[in-house]
Amino acid sequence: MRRHSLIALLIGAFAATGVAAQEPDTAAAGDAAAAYTVGRCIVQSNRPAAARLMQALPIGGDGAGPEAMRIMGEVGCGAESLRSDQALMLRGGLAQALFQADFEHFGVEPRNPRAMIDLGLPAETDPASDGNRDLYRWSDCVVRNDTENVQRLLRTPVASRQEAQVLGALVPYMHACARPMARLVVDASELRSLFVQSSYQAMYRYWSGALREANAVTESRGDQIVCRRNPETASRVNHTRICLSRNEWIKLENGTRDGMLEFLRRATQGVGR
Repeated sequence: MRRHSLIALLIGAFAATGVAAQEPDTAAAGDAAAAYTVGRCIVQSNRPAAARLMQALPIGGDGAGPEAMRIMGEVGCGAESLRSDQALMLRGGLAQALFQADFEHFGVEPRNPRAMIDLGLPAETDPASDGNRDLYRWSDCVVRNDTENVQRLLRTPVASRQEAQVLGALVPYMHACARPMARLVVDASELRSLFVQSSYQAMYRYWSGALREANAVTESRGDQIVCRRNPETASRVNHTRICLSRNEWIKLENGTRDGMLEFLRRATQGVGR
């Protein structure tokens, strides 16, 4: 599967109005649609198998291993017809079906808290790691800062023009959350999977109490000042060094779009480039 640096992705395929006009690749669209259909079927017909499969499938762009392929061959729903390199798309299909089954919308209580599944994905506030985990740190940041557009993404047909339009609307936060951009490599067809998985994991972390526990760990050092080099969110704050307390960074990273912009406006008042 062809992969691109995030810089090229944002500046090229998803720049300006190009997203709305971009025709989905026919083969990739068919692969994605098939994987999401299979994922929905598995969750609806055999949720325990869906949980096992999510644990077996790699979180990155690597192909499905022997255990995942074995489960895919046994679970039905057409999973046996998927290729190993469709693993990340299948993870997206499973996560999207789980999100719709357990929550349906952001900000609502889970229908059955005991049924929630920990996908084991990193959050944006976790330490930097390898490329795959850093991609999920990045997607977690995008999801939690623009839940409105991510919710729209979940409602669009897979690999459709509507999907591309919503991904275009997410570009500002793709830029803002990429730190550093040069290390992030992603295929355009995998973006939906990343955002869908991070959506489910963010809801799981909140309703399971994991997010509150993580915040509590840093509460004792919450007044410590941390400075970061701000990415290009707008020309006025381009390449600005921003210093906030740890608690303020937590609020920024867990907050909404308005909260993010408010923090950036306040942090950059009177600060030069």
